[in-house]
Amino acid sequence: MNTPIMNNEYIFFFVGGTCGSFVKTIFATYLHELDKSSKMPTLSVTESTGDCHETRAWIRHYHYLEDLDLTKKIVVIDFDEDDVPSIVKMHFHKVVVEQLSDDPEFLDHRWGESGRRLFGQYRDDHQMLLQQFLNNPYYLIFEDWQAQINSINPVLIIKFKDIMLGNLNEIIAEFFKVSSLPEVDEFIKTYRQANQEYLTYE
Repeated sequence: MNTPIMNNEYIFFFVGGTCGSFVKTIFATYLHELDKSSKMPTLSVTESTGDCHETRAWIRHYHYLEDLDLTKKIVVIDFDEDDVPSIVKMHFHKVVVEQLSDDPEFLDHRWGESGRRLFGQYRDDHQMLLQQFLNNPYYLIFEDWQAQINSINPVLIIKFKDIMLGNLNEIIAEFFKVSSLPEVDEFIKTYRQANQEYLTYE
């Protein structure tokens, strides 16, 4: 089986838990619409977690500024302070829980002594462990995120609230200067329903 070719024009930069794989899937759908030789992703949401990690959206993404290739067109997912609890919940349920099941020592490997001190005793109590991350969000989210994105020149910045509550399909369609795709509207609706439980807005 041939390995699909990655899209080399765009890259994504986002913090885990900000729905990056979901947005990448929509982006890849529009790239396919514009160029049929571009790989069409699967518009699917994992029922158990609400993630889109298996959609085969062949666009590279990065979580660390030093890994970015600044010659590429960079799409950034940004967020506000009041988004942080929702993002922490998403990151926890979609990434941390799975990593813990794969590697019981994940907390130690990722955060060393400080992680062991803060999180170690709650390793097997996911409710308490999540609360610890909510109390200490900058273990999952960069405290200097705004400074990081201000240091680069992205072609598109998408806000977390637009992903979960706004006109996401129109934002991406407008970026590509095409009409919005109805199948993407359905995909967004499915994703939002699957992830509603993570939102913490009053």
